[in-house]
Amino acid sequence: MNNQFNWNRFWNLIKWDTVMRKGATRRTALTLLFAFCFINICFLLYLNMHYCNEEVDKLLAEMMIRKCLGGCGNLEMFGAFAFLILAGGNVFKNMRTKQQRIEFLMLPASRMEKFAERALHILLINTICIVVAFLLADKVSLLLSLFIIPGYGQSITLKLIENVTYDAIGFMTIVGQLNARHLLSAGLALWTMLSYVAWLHSVYVLGGTFFRRHHILLTTCVLAVVWPILMFIWGLFILYNFGDKINLAMLVFAILLDLCIIGDYVLAYLIFKRMQVINNRWNNL
Repeated sequence: MNNQFNWNRFWNLIKWDTVMRKGATRRTALTLLFAFCFINICFLLYLNMHYCNEEVDKLLAEMMIRKCLGGCGNLEMFGAFAFLILAGGNVFKNMRTKQQRIEFLMLPASRMEKFAERALHILLINTICIVVAFLLADKVSLLLSLFIIPGYGQSITLKLIENVTYDAIGFMTIVGQLNARHLLSAGLALWTMLSYVAWLHSVYVLGGTFFRRHHILLTTCVLAVVWPILMFIWGLFILYNFGDKINLAMLVFAILLDLCIIGDYVLAYLIFKRMQVINNRWNNL
């Protein structure tokens, strides 16, 4: 097989993998839907017990319900990001058995195309599952709220949009009072946060490629040991080299994270190139 990247083969591989993994995709979406519905129902029952009675002032009840629903949405968004990070460990879940390995490795596509397709598949498909499950769970909880908290039913999706809109308006209101340094700090903080999430996802992609079984569990164990050490070293590095130069520290940290992301994917690809059909070891080297 020609090792040169071919977009036509890559597109055909995407279509093939999407069709072959539609059952797993459906199960993922249903699992997320049940999880979101469970969280929503728990919040609704809590609100019903504490605020939906005659002893509580209606204005106070409405305000607290709005805050609780916003908190529910934030909790679900945190869970969605955590799920998306951990999902990187399942990048080669389609190669668990010998037959699955034969089917995937023998496809008419280069190793680079197969690796890129799986990395893209695990990111995009899970993101779509999260969005669809969140919206459907919101509709279910909105219908249930008509009976559990009558008169106070609200959409969690609309509440999240409302919170983001208010935050954006508030930021734009005070942006005229901020100098360039404050705006730079906000931009660097956003860049660092997104890079940190992407780095965690890339670590699980690397772990999912390196470990043959129990990818997520073993990657989490390794990360639990290595991460505090890295943070300690980084803290000392900041203390002795940057002092109170927070913006410069965030810039360097974000750049290092981006380099680590590239390194993780390169290492994962090199490990994937060594994968064989028959492998009885605990790793894929």
